[in-house]
Formats: sequence, structure tokens, C-alpha cells
Amino acid sequence: MARPLVSVVVPSFNQGKYIRETLDSILGQDYRPLEVLVMDGGSTDETLDVLRNYNAPELQWWSERDAGVVDAVNKGLAHATGEIVGIQSSDDLYVPGAIDTAVAAFDDGVALVYGDVEYIDASSKTIGRTALPPFDLGGYVSKRMFIPQAAAFFTRAAMTAAGGWRADISYAADAEFFLRIATRGRVIKLDAILARYRYHEEQRDRAGERIARDWEKGVRRWLDETQASRALRRRAAIGIQLTRAHYMSDARWAARTRALYRAALLQPSLVVAGDFPARELIPGRTPIWRVLSRAKRALRRSKLRAGAVLYDLPAFRRHMRGGDWHLLHNRNETITVDGNRVRCEWEFTSELHIANVFPTLASMVMFAAFDRWPIVLRETGGLKAAAPQVSFVIGHRGLERLPHLLMTLRSIAGQEGAAVEAVVVEQSAAPEIRDALPDWVRYVHTPSTDDYNRAWTLNAGVEAARGEIVVLHDNDMLVPSRYAAECVARVEDGIDFLEPKRFIFYLSEEETQRSFESGQIRTDAATTIVQNALGGSIVARRDAYLAIGGFDEAFVGWGGEDNEFWERAEAGGKALRFGWLPFVHLFHVPQKGKLQGKEAPAVKRYYELRSIPPRERIARLLERRR
Repeated sequence: MARPLVSVVVPSFNQGKYIRETLDSILGQDYRPLEVLVMDGGSTDETLDVLRNYNAPELQWWSERDAGVVDAVNKGLAHATGEIVGIQSSDDLYVPGAIDTAVAAFDDGVALVYGDVEYIDASSKTIGRTALPPFDLGGYVSKRMFIPQAAAFFTRAAMTAAGGWRADISYAADAEFFLRIATRGRVIKLDAILARYRYHEEQRDRAGERIARDWEKGVRRWLDETQASRALRRRAAIGIQLTRAHYMSDARWAARTRALYRAALLQPSLVVAGDFPARELIPGRTPIWRVLSRAKRALRRSKLRAGAVLYDLPAFRRHMRGGDWHLLHNRNETITVDGNRVRCEWEFTSELHIANVFPTLASMVMFAAFDRWPIVLRETGGLKAAAPQVSFVIGHRGLERLPHLLMTLRSIAGQEGAAVEAVVVEQSAAPEIRDALPDWVRYVHTPSTDDYNRAWTLNAGVEAARGEIVVLHDNDMLVPSRYAAECVARVEDGIDFLEPKRFIFYLSEEETQRSFESGQIRTDAATTIVQNALGGSIVARRDAYLAIGGFDEAFVGWGGEDNEFWERAEAGGKALRFGWLPFVHLFHVPQKGKLQGKEAPAVKRYYELRSIPPRERIARLLERRR
């Protein structure tokens, strides 16, 4: 029996930073036949460039001015020819196998199928998930449950009978559309995650009270058009009040409390329900809580300041007067000093506490550090050396971080005292940044549509590198002008692997943007100062790097690969982890798909490998490369 054609409509406008991930999640589904219809409203960002890069027969797209998301969806539904249809926002994703799972649930009389969603942030990090109950129309109109648009599929017949989205209730158009479908056929809730729903600053779901207004308008019209029972009408009235309360701001706490009382009067048992905000029924709770929270924060700040003044400030003054900014550390930390070099005697990164408490002191440290080790930014420095001593290898993917990469390259172009080259390795389906790079930069492309593999890019860059020394460098890290010369000097001393970072000065979003606009870096900004950071810029003799197997390409994504590499470096060569140089980190949102902490797959792999001796890991990697 032939499988039904599935149509996925994707309304789009200026979501270039997300739409590639959305389309990859749709086109990457195993299910066929499939058609993907992108209705773009005339985007002015990188959306059209992304769309033009696709050569998939399933994908069709149009770009023209429209009247908003409702207009775009309705145009897409008019183009759809599939028996089953889904609507996917251009910033949300399907999980692998989602369409197969949904289609399998359709049988006679089923009008709509949906599942649960994972919540993700702007960087695609998972921040939560739903666990929705089985569908019940009364629960839906009372807003005790909802149908996630990102995880919903419906039949073309049900769509035709219900009509499209309604423009006069645009902020609740999807929910009201599903309500009309639910009265015309069976709705099935699957016990499976079908999609990933993204939270970010630009989305319409943050429109608050307009969502509540449009839901109320849509429900009242639905009640007028249907023969709803008295019980269902009561539940719809409850839903209107709960929606009002949910979307009201704290500034309207009194109106929110009244809405909750109205809902409770309609159904008193709500008050003991686990998801009902019963505390909000206490008159004045919101402003009282706000005052108490402010007082608690103020007390905490006062305690932090007092501790910093009593315990940290004397040592800070002593080190800064002596020009020993590199000796600064927190009072519970121990350092080992070797001349002007410092080794941190603890495992993880830390922030310099006194700089967080007194931002002015952070700017003093930054000024002193870069007065000693200045950053020089140049467009080119005559770097096409026939025989470079140092090769900076930088992995890269996407257009979002291109400004960061270009400024990083300018700091490399400013190197003095050593011949250098830069090798940029782009990992993507097709080249995107090659034409934007300075002509002195060597470009390598590693074609891939899989998740970003930083280890692969670094290994490919080292293979192409011509320098005796390689710097495995991130695309958001500015380096002092004598960095390469210092690397050469240490290697000449017999060092195979080097971690020379003392402090990393993390610029704020505003300061980073100011740097992009001015083309210069302020070295007296109030920054977060991070120490004992492993990775981001690791130095190695090229032959020593290859002798320990390079980076382990089984690490996919981010996290743990630098730590694992350094353990093998210490076992397989002479490694120096004493820091004395300052670096600048440019602000960016976390990479899409990047997970933090021990739940990240790459970090899990690192902790699994720690039980294997580093020399055994070296042997395995070398065997794998033969």
C-alpha cells in the first residue's frame, strides 16, 4: 500500500539564523513521499542565501511580501497537496522519525495527531520538555492542556472542512484552528516527543496579553458556531480566565488575581490542582514577594562586597602595585609560580571573584595585562610566508560567527617576531565563508551535514598546516601580538605542548558589538575574567600532535575533547601548562546544539575515556588512523 504524501508548510520571515536547522530536521526525516513548502515573507537577512543552497527535490520555496504569519500559513496550505499536513515554524525542529511516527497513528476518523515537544533555547540547548496527557476537548478549551503546533499533523480533509487560519486572531490562530479540527474528528495524543520547540527573544509567543485576547475571541466565536454543552461552555469560560491570568504581567497582578478567582469560582476543585497557581490567590502576594526578593539580593550583594573588601582587596592592591597582575587569584585557590608564569592548582575554570564584585577593578586588570602584552589588529601583515613557523588552525561553521572569525584573524595578522599562517577549516554542506576571508588565509572545506565535529576540523587543518608549530585555535579568541613568538621560544626550549593562557577576558555582548562596529578592541573594559581554562588555544609541535593521534574525532559537538587531548599530550610528550598571556573572548550565544555539563554527549564520552590510560588511548587512535 502506497504511503500518503506528507506536506510540511514552513512560514518564514527573517529567521535565517534558525531556518537551516529547521529544514535539515525536515529533509533529514526517513519518511517519503514528502513535500516541504517554505513561504517566506520577503526576508532581508540570510534566509534567502540559505534557501538557495538547497538542492532537494522535496523543497519548494517562495519569497514575497505577505500580510504576516497567518497569510503565509494559508498560502502554504493552499499549495499543499499531501493527504497529511504539518505546519512547522522556521525556528522549530522535528526530531528524527517524527513524521513516520505520526503517520502511523492515522486511521479512519482520525483528524489530528500530535506528540510532546522538547524545549530548546536560542542555541538549541534542551531546557525542558512536555508530558501532555491524552487529548480531551474539555481539557483543551479549559487550557489544562494544549496542542504544540511544532508536533502536530492533520489530514487535508480535516483542514478543508475546518478552513484555514483566521487573520483576526493571529496570535492564537494555531490553537483556534486545532479547536475547529477537534470538533470534526478524532484527535490522538502520542506518547512520544515529535519536535523541539525553541524559545528566543524574537518569537511571537512572547506577545503576552494579545495571545489571551485572541484566544478569548476565537473561543467565543467557536461557542457561537457550535452546539456545545453547558459543561463544555463552563470549561471554555475557565480557559478564558486561566489564559488571561497566564499572560498578564506582574505589573497587572491585581487583574491576574481576579482572573484566577473567577476561574476558581467556576470550578472550585481547581484550587487543589497541582498546576493551578494557588499562591496567586493571596491578595498582594506579587508586590510583597518582589520587595522581599529585592531586599534579599541587596543583602547578598552587601555581603559579597564586604568579603571582597576584607579578604581580596589587600592582595589585589599588592599585586597590582608590583605589576604582578598575573598573580591574582581567588582566596580559596592555590597557584604555583615559575618566573612570570602561573599554574593553577585546581581542576576547573574559575572567575576572578573581586573583578565580578567590582567591575572597575576588572578594567584595571585588563589594562595592565594588555599594556604588557598588547593586541595588534591588522588586515594583513605580509603573512604569505613561504615557510611559516606557526600555523593557526581554526575550525568554523555557519555565518553567525563570521564577524568573530574575521576579528580573530586580524589579531593573528598582527603577530610580531614569528612567521605565521592561518588555516581556516569550514565544516558545512557547501562553502559559505570562503569568499569573505582575507586572501592571506588558507581555506580548507570539509563537507558535512552532520553535527559539527570540531576535532575533525582541527585534524584536517593540521594536515594542511605548513608550520612546525600548530595552534589549535577557536574562532572567537583574540591573541596578543607576541603570542606566536612566545610559542616559538617555548618549543625551542624543548616543549611539545603548551597551554599559555593566564587570563581570558570575556567581553560583554555590547562591548563585542562595539568592537565589530569600530574595528578596535578596548583594553580597559569591565569584563568577566576567567582563569585555568583548558582549550580554546592549545599549542603543539606538529609532529608531536600527530604522534599522539591528534584530536579524537569520536567527540561530536563540544565539551571534553580539549581535556582528553591534553591528558594524552602530558602522557606522550613534554607538556607545559603554565599561563602568562592574556586573551580576549568575543561574546556570542552558545553554539546551536551545544549542551552544557555532563549531559552533553561529548562530555559523557570524556568521562568514559578517563578510565582508559592515556597511552592506551594514543595507541587506539594511531591504529584507527592506519
